[in-house]
Amino acid sequence: MRQLNFLERLQRLFLVSVFSLTASIGFGFVLGGEISWSAALISVGTGAVIGIPLFSFEIFFVNSPLGERFRRQPFLFFVLVRAVVWGGWIWVGVWFSAAWIWQLPPTDLLISSNTWWTIAFSITLGSLIVMMLALNRLLGQGVLVNILLGRYHQPREEYRAFLFLDLIGSTAMVERIGAAAFLGVMNRFAYEVDHALEGRGGRIHSYVGDQVIVTWPIENSDDLAPAVATVFSLRRRIAHHADTYGREFGEVPQFRAALHVGPVAVGEIGDEKREIVLLGETVNLTARLEQVARELELEFIVSDTALQYITPRPGWRVEQMGQFKPRGSGQKMEVHTIFLEDED
Repeated sequence: MRQLNFLERLQRLFLVSVFSLTASIGFGFVLGGEISWSAALISVGTGAVIGIPLFSFEIFFVNSPLGERFRRQPFLFFVLVRAVVWGGWIWVGVWFSAAWIWQLPPTDLLISSNTWWTIAFSITLGSLIVMMLALNRLLGQGVLVNILLGRYHQPREEYRAFLFLDLIGSTAMVERIGAAAFLGVMNRFAYEVDHALEGRGGRIHSYVGDQVIVTWPIENSDDLAPAVATVFSLRRRIAHHADTYGREFGEVPQFRAALHVGPVAVGEIGDEKREIVLLGETVNLTARLEQVARELELEFIVSDTALQYITPRPGWRVEQMGQFKPRGSGQKMEVHTIFLEDED
C-alpha cells in the first residue's frame, strides 16, 4: 500500500475515531449522571478498548491489499461480515472494559445496567459507523460526505482534470467472449483502476459503457503528474495480470486514455436516486479527445491545457502531435502524447 494512500485512509478513520470518542464521552456523562474528568476518562478508555482493534481491522485488512478478495464479495455479505466483526468485538470489549476500567466485580457484570446500556449504545454506534463506511464505498469516496454536508446542493463551478480510460476493441471483444464475460473483464479492469489510483488523489466518477471516467479537482498550483502515473501504473498492472485475464476471460484488455482540464458545473441531481454529476464542455472535449486518440492510433493523448499542469518525471517522453479539431467542437486543440522511453 502506498504511503499516501495509507495516510489518506488513516485520516478518514481518525475522523471516525474522533466522532466515536465524542459520542462515547457524551454517553458516559448521561450514563453517570454527571460531567466529570473521571467519567470522561472512563469513556475514553472504553472507547479505546473497543475502537483500536476495530479501526486496525479496517485499516490493515478491509482497506488494504489483504482485504481485496473480501471487498469483492457481494455487497450484502461484505456488510454483514463487517457488522458481525464489529458487533462481536464490541460485546467482548465492553466486558473487558467493565472488568478492567470500570472495576466492576465479576458477579456484577451481568446485573449491572451500565453494562447492558453500554453494549446497546456501542452496537448502535458501531452499526451506524459500518453503514456509513459501506455507503461511502458504495457511492464513491467523498460522495456521501458531500451529499450530507450539502456541498453541491446548489450547483457550483470547479476546475477539474478528467481522465477517460476506454477499452480498445470492446465491440469485437463482446462478440468473441459474450456480454457476461465482457462485463467480468470490465469489472476486473475497474479494480485495476482503483489500485492504480491509490495515493494519487484521483476519484472514479462514473462508468460509462466500456469507459472509466476519473477526475481530479485541481488548483493552479496542482501537478497532474499523478494522473499520468496512473495511466502507466494501470498498463503495468494489466500486463502483470495478463495470464489471469487470459485464463479467466480468454482476453487481455488494452485501453486508450485521454486527459484534459477545464471548468465544470458540479451539483446534485435526482430524487429517489441522488448522485453528484459533473457537466460542461470540458467533459465533452475529453470524450472527443479520446476519439482523436482513436483516429491517430495513440494509447494516451493529452491536451495542451492539461500538459501545462504536468511536471514530467524521469523516463517520460512528451511528443507534440499537432493541432486537431475534435468532432463536434468549434475550436482546434493542440494535443500531445506521453509515453515511457523504455517502451520504444
